[in-house]
Amino acid sequence: MAGSEANDLALALARAYTGHEDVVVLDSAYHGHTTTMIDMSPYKHKGARPASNLNSAAAKEGEELKEIPDGQFPLPRHSTPCLPSSKDWVHVVPVPDTYRGRFSTAADYVNHSMALLDTSTASASHDLSAPNSLSNRGVRKIAAFFAESVLACGGQVEYSLIPPYIAESLPISYFNTFGGSNLAVALGEATLDVILGDNLQEKAARLGALLKNLFESLKKKHSLVGDVRGLGMMLGVELVEDRETKAPAPAAAAYVLERARQLGVHIQVDGKWENVLKMKPPLAFTEEDAQTLVKTIDIALAEYAQRMGEMNGE
Repeated sequence: MAGSEANDLALALARAYTGHEDVVVLDSAYHGHTTTMIDMSPYKHKGARPASNLNSAAAKEGEELKEIPDGQFPLPRHSTPCLPSSKDWVHVVPVPDTYRGRFSTAADYVNHSMALLDTSTASASHDLSAPNSLSNRGVRKIAAFFAESVLACGGQVEYSLIPPYIAESLPISYFNTFGGSNLAVALGEATLDVILGDNLQEKAARLGALLKNLFESLKKKHSLVGDVRGLGMMLGVELVEDRETKAPAPAAAAYVLERARQLGVHIQVDGKWENVLKMKPPLAFTEEDAQTLVKTIDIALAEYAQRMGEMNGE
């Protein structure tokens, strides 16, 4: 619940500081399981009954933002856009164009109004090659909330970076059961010592680049691989039926997932259409492990393609 609680505090502060209720999130974003956060999480609420006051805007509407003069983003009131970090809930897409491309007008408005919240639910420092996933996007933010970014070997550690003038806007005192725990502080500091002392961010960048190159080689070999993307050691391989139409291939992803498990390699499947192979290896990961991972997926993809060919009489 650490992520949910941190993001709940972020929303409470944003509403107290701005005096408004509106929130803008990305489609497929995930912010937590509390009643408040699940309503801000299309990744989850679309599978259940969404709150009555939610308004979903299609990408086409986002395209129109480019035509708005003078960077004026037409929100109903002075709202608080809340854009998620590069968590896997965006299906492992680091998407620098999220802020500087298609929705750059909205991002410019957010930067101008200084109301961007970075809710790094699990973009852990040891997963990425940057301290947090917005560091490499040229995004200016005034408050950051980190949940599970310092996992501390299973210890729940969350923290926030908030200017005093925002913290003081909350009209009531804030507390939680484990807030200010000396144990949590010790766990977090010890973990940061290891991350910095053992150059784990450099390792994440190096091994992540190796993994990405290896998966790119699979893309040349297997037509099922439509895209390879990610940042650091958090990577996604999107499987498609056809590269031109980009039709998702969830059956192929399900086969690769199960076959990899049988071969002793654990991966995940994610994405709106359940067609993205998601890799988030631990930092004990080695170059040999990277070769094993990619070889295993190579085998599974080849087997699936062969089965489909046999079914089609090829």
